[in-house]
Amino acid sequence: MRKMTIALLTLLAMFTLILGGCGTNSQKSNTTLGENKQSAAATKGQRKETKKYYFTANEGGSISKIDLETNKVVSTIKVEGSVHNVQVSPDGKILGATLVPGMQHGNDHSMEMKGMALFYNTETDELIKKVEVGNHPAHIVFTENGKYALVTNNEDNNVSVIDMASYSVIQTIPTGKGPHGFRISKDSRYAYIANMGEDSVSILNLETMKEEKKIKVGSTPVTTGITSDGKTLAVTLNKENALAIVDLASGKVEKVPVGRGPAQVYMDPDDTFAYVAIKGRRRHRLIP
Repeated sequence: MRKMTIALLTLLAMFTLILGGCGTNSQKSNTTLGENKQSAAATKGQRKETKKYYFTANEGGSISKIDLETNKVVSTIKVEGSVHNVQVSPDGKILGATLVPGMQHGNDHSMEMKGMALFYNTETDELIKKVEVGNHPAHIVFTENGKYALVTNNEDNNVSVIDMASYSVIQTIPTGKGPHGFRISKDSRYAYIANMGEDSVSILNLETMKEEKKIKVGSTPVTTGITSDGKTLAVTLNKENALAIVDLASGKVEKVPVGRGPAQVYMDPDDTFAYVAIKGRRRHRLIP
């Protein structure tokens, strides 16, 4: 099994943080703590300049855009409901977000609306499209080839596949119980879905649009990370305070103890480090 160093980093709150940068290679060069990392584009005057932003999904009903150079909020996108997760497309032009609408009241009863995937222009913050998905959407991830955006529907136990050419749901793929965070392989063929409601990861084949297999990994998997060669899977196990490292060829699972309540995991571009975000701790440390 691949040997890698586990880097434990601290999250004091469970909000989404994305580092943005212009260019096709920006996903490889940019890393940050939080639920996601991607790129954003900006044009200044007549000359194109690299402009980098942090995007945060604020559960209270907004998305913040923060200038990396000044660390100041440059704009705030208001929404009706709770934004759980955000990510930027590989070309840096589109910001995707998952929205859990607010409760609708009337006639002495309440009803929760279907969840939405929202798509914005990263440069202008203009809303491009709203797409209805399932109940309680959790995470949104774009395929590397830019063809699809996938959304996990936590209450429906499935994933919505959105065609980015038409902004329409073209397939709904069943998963395990309580799908939450996930990553997609670099070749855009497979999605690795952490099923929080059970101890498994669903491997979805995006060519057949079916769940190909399910792997038992441990208690309360929150999200996944996949190496660039597609051979090694990392999974945060929230209740076990551990990171599961899975050899996908053999199915062997190795567990590495980490801090209390691991939430997110990122693989660095050369697959040497796995960065694990720990909720509630205040120190940074490296474990060899």
